[in-house]
Amino acid sequence: GDEFALLISRSQMSGRLLKFVDDLTHALKQPLSYNKTDVQCGASIGVRRIESSATDVSALMKEADLALLSAKSGGGGVWKEYSEGFKARIRGQRELAQDLAKAIETNSLKLQYQPIVDAKTGAVTGVEALSRWYHPVRGTVSPSEFIPIAEDNGIIIELGDRVIENVIESAVEMPANTKIGINISPLQLHSSRILSVIQQKLNDTGFDPCRVELEITESVFLSDNAFILDRLRKLKGSGVRIAMDDFGTGVSSLAYLQRFPFDNFKLEHAFVSVIETSDQSRAIARATISMAHARKLTGTAEGVENDMQARFLREQGCDELQGFLFSRPQDQAALIPYLRSMEMVHEAKSSKGDNVVEMKRT
Repeated sequence: GDEFALLISRSQMSGRLLKFVDDLTHALKQPLSYNKTDVQCGASIGVRRIESSATDVSALMKEADLALLSAKSGGGGVWKEYSEGFKARIRGQRELAQDLAKAIETNSLKLQYQPIVDAKTGAVTGVEALSRWYHPVRGTVSPSEFIPIAEDNGIIIELGDRVIENVIESAVEMPANTKIGINISPLQLHSSRILSVIQQKLNDTGFDPCRVELEITESVFLSDNAFILDRLRKLKGSGVRIAMDDFGTGVSSLAYLQRFPFDNFKLEHAFVSVIETSDQSRAIARATISMAHARKLTGTAEGVENDMQARFLREQGCDELQGFLFSRPQDQAALIPYLRSMEMVHEAKSSKGDNVVEMKRT
């Protein structure tokens, strides 16, 4: 992926180790010339000195990784050295991983759904499923915290399978025109079980596969493109839709839209959030929406929080909008009545020939 390890030998007494890390950090900050363009890159570095008595390689790597996380959390582009104070964090991560495995086994994680609306009419076209974990001691644990833990500890496949099963089962109660977005991790996409899990649940429920939209990020292409292409084609062969999530975060997004069988792209919320103040973000949004339409793809903008953002995206022809302006994520108990009420409102407006965008904050 985007992480690498170096094993180096430098004298600690002479300070050569610290100078080497300083020089490496500086070198990685320098722009690279690629295709007649300067590309600004950088790296965060975690350092773990190895004592002569050290024997546990796995522990050393985890400790170096903790130092790396510390460097990244400090803004990136710097290096941090592991200290003994990090041990409590290691212990906490292990305990959290064990608790997460139990929560998956007992089906204790919950789902919330954030509505997606038609940019022109305001009608709800779908929802994105989001995993939520309430820990009995720690309280709410953010997906940004427990998803990496699930990936690092080999339980992301079980988590992903359970989410797919629960989402499709829950979606049976939703209005027939509602599509369901499910986030798929790169490791899950590589699992041979994903095809059978989806197909089995579709068969069990009779749910229309074309209402299922699997959301993946371009990080899945960092390994074996031929394998990923074959897997995506097999998934599409089952009738589901494929969306590229967080579109625009990587330099290869446009190339992947051309090479792989996507149905939809989701414009990254980082672009949407600064549309009001950033000419560059407006240009990127305008160009990507135009390009997507040229390839017969639909486009969804994430993180829409105010009327100005919605108006600009609508004027550029963006197909769907998602964000707090329309609705926050909801539990299924609240979602079903919301979807049915919005469906009734849209039907009433359609019968009157009204084309006013309906926005309902919840």
